[in-house]
Amino acid sequence: MVRRIGPGRLPEGSAQPELLKDLNRALVLGLAQKERVFSRAEIARQSGLSKVTTSAIVDELIQAGLLRELGTGQSNGGRPPQLVEYLPSARLAIGVQYAHREVIAVATDLDATPVLQLSRPVTNASSESVLAAVVAIVRELLASLTREHVLGVGFASPGLVDLEQGVVNLAIDVGWRDVPAARILSDQLGLPVMVANRGKTAALAEQWCAGEPGVEHLIYVSLGTGIAAGIVHGNTLYLGATSSAGELGHVTIDPNGPVCECGNRGCLHVYASEDAIVRRARELTRNRPIGPLAEKIDGDVRSINADAVIDAALLGDPAAIQAIEEAGAYVGIALANVVNLFNPDLIVIGGPTSRAGAALLESIERKVRRRALTVPGRHVRIILSRLGNRAGAIGGAILVLREVNRLIFSNDQRPSPVIS
Repeated sequence: MVRRIGPGRLPEGSAQPELLKDLNRALVLGLAQKERVFSRAEIARQSGLSKVTTSAIVDELIQAGLLRELGTGQSNGGRPPQLVEYLPSARLAIGVQYAHREVIAVATDLDATPVLQLSRPVTNASSESVLAAVVAIVRELLASLTREHVLGVGFASPGLVDLEQGVVNLAIDVGWRDVPAARILSDQLGLPVMVANRGKTAALAEQWCAGEPGVEHLIYVSLGTGIAAGIVHGNTLYLGATSSAGELGHVTIDPNGPVCECGNRGCLHVYASEDAIVRRARELTRNRPIGPLAEKIDGDVRSINADAVIDAALLGDPAAIQAIEEAGAYVGIALANVVNLFNPDLIVIGGPTSRAGAALLESIERKVRRRALTVPGRHVRIILSRLGNRAGAIGGAILVLREVNRLIFSNDQRPSPVIS
């Protein structure tokens, strides 16, 4: 599914001339993206704009290379229409995600379809090391692309992000605080850079690229070193007052539980993050030293990591499956509350831990069905991500794609304070 670029139309005369021109251009561009091949008269009818205004905007988009003339179409009785075609390959956006000790970068066309992808391991989680890796992988992508076609870079970051400033305020799981990621990356790359939490960008990607008819209320949950959610309502990404909405990992599951890194007690993070799954798997394997996981570690439970637990669970190891299912049950408890609060159509489970597949998904779903209110609980569907580990990176590119109109036709290179 392709999501249209641009907002709805404002009545002519109801805004400043330049703002009105931008809004109308975005409207025409969005309709062009939807229709693919069209006539000026067709776009004028759909947009409600005058034929003169529509034709002028179409000419401007042709000059920018986003559209091209196709020639004469078939007549329906009158003068044959002059057809115009939308060109999704006319510009590119780059999205980069950091998660699970890896950076993944994609270059996409204007439809958010990846045309090139790279990934690199990152062993040091410091912001300096990660951002240096992001710069290096983007430069590697740029070497294979026509640079003047690249609109910008979207970085899918861990933690709480100030979208307007491009600053990662706090990322507990990797120890980042007040990191001006957008400025650092933009200075190094010489391109506009936008930054958002990776759960939010992944939610955008699922809605844009893998959305389904009738699904307007979607929640994406990223499970890995941290736990975060992206909330899409009515095709708008919900941010909250300080862009902090979706910090699911710090929802309290047990007020008397262990102390979390955030300082609270009993957060979901303590029970269902990668570290929590590893701790539980080590405990279970120590008490039951049989099965694929025990054989792989040769008696040293300290060598168990998250990938080993997931691999063993997929091979049917009882201890690994139990650790995954217990984490899934805690996630399900938290999501039952989310279902009651937001009444979503769809919950998408992603992030590195989602590789555990059915054992994780079924455990989550059992708890949600049991604990959510009957009507919203029966309505919601819960699935694994269809975009896999690329979701956050594709969503990073979509941060840029949502700004196509501004990035091409305006000198203002600052990220928009609102994602809608």
